[in-house]
Amino acid sequence: MPELTPRLGIKKPLGNETVTRASFNENWDIIDQNAAKQADLDAHITAPAPHSGHAPLQHTHAGSDITSAVASATNADTVDGKHASDFAAASHTHVIADITNLPSISSSPIANTIALRDSAGKISQFIPMFIFWNNTTISIPNATETKLSFNTVIIDTDNIYNAADTTKFVIKTAGKYIFMATVEFAMNSTGFRQIAIKKNGINIVVHRHPATTSELTIISCCSPVISCSVNDYIEVYVYQNSGGALSINVPPYAPIFSGLRVGD
Repeated sequence: MPELTPRLGIKKPLGNETVTRASFNENWDIIDQNAAKQADLDAHITAPAPHSGHAPLQHTHAGSDITSAVASATNADTVDGKHASDFAAASHTHVIADITNLPSISSSPIANTIALRDSAGKISQFIPMFIFWNNTTISIPNATETKLSFNTVIIDTDNIYNAADTTKFVIKTAGKYIFMATVEFAMNSTGFRQIAIKKNGINIVVHRHPATTSELTIISCCSPVISCSVNDYIEVYVYQNSGGALSINVPPYAPIFSGLRVGD
């Protein structure tokens, strides 16, 4: 007796048996009877469910059909208990009121500052700037270039003010800066009055004004845009040659010195 294959029952002759044409054709008949045509396969795939225990490729489930839903989900379209409608679309927008943790380089706001934003609109850095003044009368000796001190900070976003030396201001952030200084001399008709801003002890701008008899002499100077490196220092000097000491007056025209970083 020949052996039979387990699935289709195809006959496998033993070594001592003679194989006949009839037995050979019988095996082909068995294969033909169990083979499916392409049309049968297509009909099986597209047949409405349920059929032979299979669902179509695209189908849905009721909550009661699911016995192992993720977390507390009660529907097949949930993730961690939330439906797809609970999530934002891949492309979406926000209004500012929706944002509670907008990144910034500062842990706390800095009053009266100018900020730069990156291409995404986030604050990337605060622009270094300062305004210092002196609220006391200063006596300037005759014909002597004198360095001014400033005892009050109005704005200082880069912490360049040094209470140990209020005449010298060291740059902490490299870049291009503009500096401006203003003073008011007491009335005197002799000589001229002068103000200068220096970087590392060298004049970067000087302004001179003749003395007048009828009014106070107010002089200001503004530097061009100059490049500063870290540890460069900036100072303000004044000069007068009235023939004796001459005062620089207090507010509203107190000595004022300011600076602003305007570029890299």
